[in-house]
Amino acid sequence: MYDTIGMDPRGVGGSTQLLCDPHEEIALPSRPTEADLPKFAEAAKADADACAAGGGDLRKHITSMNTARDIDLIRRVLREEKISFLGYSYGTFLGPLYGEMFPDRVDRIVLDSAQDPRQTWREVEVDDVEANRANVSAWLAWTAERTPRSASARPRMTSAPRSRRSSGSSGRARSASWRTSRPSTPPSAQAPATGRCGPRSPGRSPTSGRAATRRRRPPRS
Repeated sequence: MYDTIGMDPRGVGGSTQLLCDPHEEIALPSRPTEADLPKFAEAAKADADACAAGGGDLRKHITSMNTARDIDLIRRVLREEKISFLGYSYGTFLGPLYGEMFPDRVDRIVLDSAQDPRQTWREVEVDDVEANRANVSAWLAWTAERTPRSASARPRMTSAPRSRRSSGSSGRARSASWRTSRPSTPPSAQAPATGRCGPRSPGRSPTSGRAATRRRRPPRS
């Protein structure tokens, strides 16, 4: 049995938030081609510049390595010798990074929906788009097979306006969690969970951060 410990990574949630200066959004196509890449690079740079201007000195301290250091700080505060880590998506990058930086402090690491460390962020996004399109096409075919012939024509994929996320910090955040390897302190002494488990980008839903778990001490006979 484990206790779950939550944290808000620096820059988001209950931690000191990184605030970006407002700036004009750059219109981006919903179905970009390779020729549109400079537009996306320009939009990313505008987001980064806005966060650098609004975030001041805080911006340069929001990195994946510092997030890993924050995880280890929580371990030390809880007086745990080792922790275990469960990571999804970006968490599959953060977990191994923590293990690389603090190899003697890791018990178990579980990775789900792993990102390919050999790919750039853009290559990861391209693969995501291709996989999402294949899934939607499969769903459309499944729906068409079950649609009465008297109904409207076979459904087809249409273009929809693209809503852009504003960038607030480097990297991306997903669900991640870690577990400690020995009995914990009584529940009354446990740190409360924050409910945030966070970069694809900061400011996402409460499922996008990190959570930790500590093994409960079995009752004495």
